[in-house]
Amino acid sequence: MPLLVPFAGALAPVTSALTIMIRLLGIILFGLLLMACNPADNSYSLIGEVDLKNASDAADIAELRAALETIEGHHQGNETGIQLNQGAKPEDIAQLERELQCKIPQELLEIWKWHNGESTSNFIWYHRFLSVEEALAEYRELTTQEWSLWEPDWVPVFEFEGEWYGVKCDEDRKIASPVVFHFIEDEPHIAYLNLTRYMKTMAIALEQGALSWGGIAWEEDPYRLDDIFSELNPGLAFPYFVPEKR
Repeated sequence: MPLLVPFAGALAPVTSALTIMIRLLGIILFGLLLMACNPADNSYSLIGEVDLKNASDAADIAELRAALETIEGHHQGNETGIQLNQGAKPEDIAQLERELQCKIPQELLEIWKWHNGESTSNFIWYHRFLSVEEALAEYRELTTQEWSLWEPDWVPVFEFEGEWYGVKCDEDRKIASPVVFHFIEDEPHIAYLNLTRYMKTMAIALEQGALSWGGIAWEEDPYRLDDIFSELNPGLAFPYFVPEKR
């Protein structure tokens, strides 16, 4: 027994140092875990401060309303069969914001106050205009599926067969947000400067004949659409393929 005493004494400093190292490693790993669980501290955000500023600077609620009226007028004049719902109730928007724990931008608030989505499916170039209730259902789906790269502070606004357009909500209500595009087979990216420019792009395309309703489906001129898009959304890439001109 006495022979084990000095052996144990020799191990004591080593054991103590090893214990400290293990504890430090545990603290570091725990810290990394907390960072991974906290999107505010350790998440990549597609939309940066510069993008938000550009969106805000280019926002114009009067232009947004005018563009929406132009799009609606095109549907009425061409008897496309589009049926828009009555404006959203404040309590429905409040419920969505409670679940998302953030405020939707003023642009989207104005759009939903104008009409709460559609009961059909082709408001703008194949895409369905989601109601507040539908947006919340789509949000729940997009934020719980493994295949989805949808961020928890994005609100879906338009949808078409595996494609979604949405905007960022924030702790405080901002006037505008860039419009993100998420295709199920690709990574999300910023598609339009903001909702004002998105709706204005569509409205001008309808006015100039770059986009029209063909009776059964939409007809488009991708080159003219690309030109209109580029003029209104400088620095961004057109979200769809444009063939090379021959």
